[in-house]
Amino acid sequence: MTIVVNGNNLTCADGLTIQRLLTELALSSAGTVVQRNDSIVQRTEYPTTVLVEGDSLELIQVVGGG
Repeated sequence: MTIVVNGNNLTCADGLTIQRLLTELALSSAGTVVQRNDSIVQRTEYPTTVLVEGDSLELIQVVGGG
């Protein structure tokens, strides 16, 4: 299936969850905010949210500092 991640098409396996996608992209779920089709996904839902054909994701890395 094909999804859009930060404006780029990405081909991935059916049944992929947000958590698995973040793992495959080497991103920390604790430090990443996910917007799926214009809605923010709660971090607790990453492991159970299954992506579907045509989903559009924005992955936002949270960076701390001072």
